[in-house]
Amino acid sequence: LTKQLVAVKRISIIWDEDDEDDKVEYDKLLREADLWEQMGCHENIVKFYRHWIEKTNSVADPKYLYIEMEHCPEGDLRNWLDKNTPRVTKNSV
Repeated sequence: LTKQLVAVKRISIIWDEDDEDDKVEYDKLLREADLWEQMGCHENIVKFYRHWIEKTNSVADPKYLYIEMEHCPEGDLRNWLDKNTPRVTKNSV
């Protein structure tokens, strides 16, 4: 274990195994997580560390997909843009 601060996103997976549309969405979600993990690093993309699925014993309880990624202390992209983008006003144009 390291003392590195990370962000963990938890996504609830509620689906009916008999519903083909739910299965397609579930597969797309897992495929996206797998691709993100294989992509590697780029300085302009949040680092992805790993993902895992928590399964429950009860069918009525949701399952969760967890995504562990780089912690961004500035918040999300919208927060960063709001802080770092100059405002355009009538008088500044």
